[in-house]
Amino acid sequence: MKDPATGKRVSRLDPECDWVIQEVPELRIISDALWTSVKARQSTIDATPAVKGIRKSKFREKRRGPHLHTGKLACACCGGTFAAVGRDYIACSNARKLGTCDARKSIKRAVLEEAVLDLLRDRLMQPDAVAEFVSAFTRTANAERASETASRQQAAKALKELERKLQGFYDAIADEFRTPGLLQQLEGLEARKAALETDLQAPSPAPVRFHPGLAELYRKKVAELSGALRDEAIRTPALDVLRGLIKRVVVRHEGAKGGLVLELKGRSRR
Repeated sequence: MKDPATGKRVSRLDPECDWVIQEVPELRIISDALWTSVKARQSTIDATPAVKGIRKSKFREKRRGPHLHTGKLACACCGGTFAAVGRDYIACSNARKLGTCDARKSIKRAVLEEAVLDLLRDRLMQPDAVAEFVSAFTRTANAERASETASRQQAAKALKELERKLQGFYDAIADEFRTPGLLQQLEGLEARKAALETDLQAPSPAPVRFHPGLAELYRKKVAELSGALRDEAIRTPALDVLRGLIKRVVVRHEGAKGGLVLELKGRSRR
């Protein structure tokens, strides 16, 4: 049928009483017997202690987040990505899956993560990185103080305007021009005036003063990166921050013993 408003055809279900329902067994993909057998097998598996234990533990909800280097690794030989090899190791995907790369040596995941952390620590401990931290801290602190000062100035300006309006109300009342609406507005303005005065009675923002050990505090926090990643309470936000500093980690094996050489590319500077 057509919609009279738009002139376009629209579909509409017929009343359910007019539906024609018919079995078409010849169109079945699998037989009833096979379907029943599979569902029975599924119910048997679901009832096993192992499956019940997994569901009770909510394993999928507790899966650990990505590692520091997940999706960031590149093979120096072929430029390919890395993939898991067993539970604790990773290796070049092209070498292991396609056989198109000679870098077949696997790397223990924990060893690689600690090596990447060492590179980050080294970058973040450089004098220019420390200076950048202090500068960013200064800018943020000054911006916060400027915002607080601007808010106080706006409050003081609003208070003066409010006092001017209140004086007009007081003059009207003195001239015996008072109405219920006038008194109601007066109460609201006086309440607002009291709130502004309370805000302005708070101490003015103190000038920015820096702890003499600010740079040393920064170095201490950088040195504790491993602890931050082991603490489940802050691991996720810590990973987000650290991964944001890494664009790519190029992995190369050198020497007869296959020593590991990493090249870190990212936002942090040398």
